Amino acid sequence: MLLAVPYMVAAVACIGLSEHGGWFNVLALLFIWNAFKFLVAGPATLVRLVRVRARESRARRILAMLELEAEQGQTGQPELALRR
Repeated sequence: MLLAVPYMVAAVACIGLSEHGGWFNVLALLFIWNAFKFLVAGPATLVRLVRVRARESRARRILAMLELEAEQGQTGQPELALRR
């Protein structure tokens, strides 16, 4: 999102230069478009990152529970074999 700031500065500079003629209006429009893309992409990426981190955390918890159950099952199985 911080990359939008230089694009906006460049857009303002191009708007100032467009008074002298040339293609600066088109460049200013391009810079503004790119700045808005960065402004939208920042929060969207943050939301996706939070979702992925939540899935990873959930997967780690499930894996830890399965490992704990496996450890408890391994210690319990030989005892059952000796009792039979």
